[in-house]
Amino acid sequence: MVDITLNNKTKRVRLAQTNQELTDGLRYSSPEEGLLMVLPRIDRNWAVTMIDMKHSLDLFFLDEGLAVTKAIYRATHGRLEWYLPKGKVARYILEMPVGIFKAKAGDELAIS
Repeated sequence: MVDITLNNKTKRVRLAQTNQELTDGLRYSSPEEGLLMVLPRIDRNWAVTMIDMKHSLDLFFLDEGLAVTKAIYRATHGRLEWYLPKGKVARYILEMPVGIFKAKAGDELAIS
């Protein structure tokens, strides 16, 4: 578990680093949990699959400096994939319950 802060709001989230943790995401979690995914590479277009999710999420794609590159609000359970736009890179993806954080491109996340 790590504490993350975004726009002066701090929450404790799980950290996902292994292939299995990245694949599972928040699929088997409660609707109150958040997850910071540490992606193994930045040279590809990452997707978040919501097929087996039982609740919607807010998604934040972050670059190597932990700046938000894209925010997707209310990613709907059952939807196939949410992609980072072409030409953008992500080193981290933050999956959060709906409404916890509000952020725009350039806002920075802090980890403690």
